[in-house]
Amino acid sequence: LGAILHLQMSAFPTNALPPCVAEGGAWPELLGGAPAAILPLDDNTMRAYTLLRDLEKRPAAVVEIRGPRLIHAMGLRTARVGRFMLTLVALVFVSAIVVLLRTLVSRPLANLRRDIDEVSASSGFSRRVPRRGPSELAGVAGHINRLLDLVAESNRFLDSIIENIPNMIFIKEARDLRFVRFNRAGEDLLGMPRAELIGRSDGDLFPKEQADFFLAKDREVLEGRKPLDVPEERLQTRGKGERILHTRKVPILDERGEPEYLLGISEDITEWKRLDEQRRAAEAEMQRLLDAARNSRRALLSVVEDQKRTQASLTSLSLHQEALLSAIPDIVMEVDARQVYTWANPAGLEFFGPDVIGRAASSYFVGEQPTGELVKPVFEGAREVVYVESWQYRRDGEKRLLAWWCRSLKNDRGEVIGAISTARDIT
Repeated sequence: LGAILHLQMSAFPTNALPPCVAEGGAWPELLGGAPAAILPLDDNTMRAYTLLRDLEKRPAAVVEIRGPRLIHAMGLRTARVGRFMLTLVALVFVSAIVVLLRTLVSRPLANLRRDIDEVSASSGFSRRVPRRGPSELAGVAGHINRLLDLVAESNRFLDSIIENIPNMIFIKEARDLRFVRFNRAGEDLLGMPRAELIGRSDGDLFPKEQADFFLAKDREVLEGRKPLDVPEERLQTRGKGERILHTRKVPILDERGEPEYLLGISEDITEWKRLDEQRRAAEAEMQRLLDAARNSRRALLSVVEDQKRTQASLTSLSLHQEALLSAIPDIVMEVDARQVYTWANPAGLEFFGPDVIGRAASSYFVGEQPTGELVKPVFEGAREVVYVESWQYRRDGEKRLLAWWCRSLKNDRGEVIGAISTARDIT
């Protein structure tokens, strides 16, 4: 077998081992129980030793086998070449993957991101993301475009509502309180196109006193982070002079809860204020006439001999009152101390129906209302006019919001016998 494998084989008795065996490290390994010991002789030869034992398991001889190291050296070179080739193939594969990723993924993703940035920078969502690159990215672009179509449709719907609302609507940036949006009603009220309004502040558009008032209310809304109702504020316009507005201001917060914008909704109540002053004047005249009627009635009872003259005067006065009350377009109603209707002018009969006399005022209320508590001072003899707003049923069953101005009626002893009230439909 040694000859066939080109191996040199030698055997040495354990009591006559050569120095190369005894001192080369093979003998201690064999005595330690190793089945074999393999040692290099030089760069071209390797040695292997094994221990033979006798029948009593005692060391008897050492067999030495020497063989050329060429096969081992070729194996090492083959392994090194294999590792090098594997490393080279791995580098080529990784480079190819990187190039493919850049070509098929990174570059199309960069193009998609650039297209999205350009669409975001455009105004009114008019642009769309081009569908290019791999089918997956083209599908993403299609989904983004569909979302943009939905957003654009929602914006058009919202713009249509805002532009057709009769009240002035404006939006300011919370950072510097400059206008960023106005609707058509705001342009008409101020007498200025929105191009002159956008980007400017109250100080640029209105007198200093009015601008300071507007800015103070704006800061109050932004600091409090809750809506604010301003019942009356005066505004100097370009074509309509000074107007009186009823304004509601609302903070618009971002995802962190910080104010980002301020929304304002203003209603021009100038004409309503003028009509309210006329109504107050009519009420004062009506009260004067009612006082005169009561005085005339007392004079009639005290002076019997002047009965005919006083009766004629009272009749004339009553006709005058009826003519005046009939001419007033507002509702005028009288209730007794039990809050039961005892009289109504034509406007009141038209609203509540001819069967209103003798019915309780509360029978026309829509649901539970605190109106009874609000008008309680009237039936306690208060001299001031009490204002309340109440939802009530009209004769056709429709719910209407009425604004009431109520004042107590007293007899000659100063006792409250009911109340006289005027109302206006402010629905």
